[in-house]
Amino acid sequence: PVSVGEESQQQPDSTELVELSMRPSLLRLGDQPARPTVTFQNIQQGQHVVGYVHLITPDALWVHIGQSIRGRVFVLDSSDDIEDLRLFQTRFKAGQAVKMEVLHVDPARQQLDLSIKAALKPEGEPYDPIKEGAIVPGRIISIAPGRSINVQLRSHTYGQIVLTEIDDVYQPKPLEGFAERQFINCFIVSIPQDKHPIELSTRKSRLGEAKHAQLN
Repeated sequence: PVSVGEESQQQPDSTELVELSMRPSLLRLGDQPARPTVTFQNIQQGQHVVGYVHLITPDALWVHIGQSIRGRVFVLDSSDDIEDLRLFQTRFKAGQAVKMEVLHVDPARQQLDLSIKAALKPEGEPYDPIKEGAIVPGRIISIAPGRSINVQLRSHTYGQIVLTEIDDVYQPKPLEGFAERQFINCFIVSIPQDKHPIELSTRKSRLGEAKHAQLN
């Protein structure tokens, strides 16, 4: 028999944590050199990565890419489809694998911004959806009665729709039907040099012309 004192002496003084994986892609490596573990020191902007959903909030997905690295997918970086954005919290489940592109990495603060829709293009291809003449989804953050609708386009990018850019025809109550946190499609009219705020439009004529141009 082993006494309590002897047993305690046999226990290691410290525990070493070893990172393991059951990913099929890694298990298939066999004797091939293992891929380097993703860290805040080696991850790069524009890189495509696979992560697993950890937490879902109304504004973002929090995903684990490795044992010690976690990132965020802002809701507007998840899809260009308005219906997908409306169903954001039900489209994803904890543990679900998602492919993403790295938008921004700050090793000092250990912050990582990711995009699902950016990963739909080839890795390394520039990604900048905010350009004049484009149609982009946005979320209303505030409404100024008699003046404008303020819209968020990306995590740190904002735009404004003035009353004359809401509809093609006169409406006695142009702001009726709009609400805070509502997702809408916006046409980018112009981008000031300081990019604040970006001039937007929801006129059907502008949205229709832009869609027609995209198809051709």
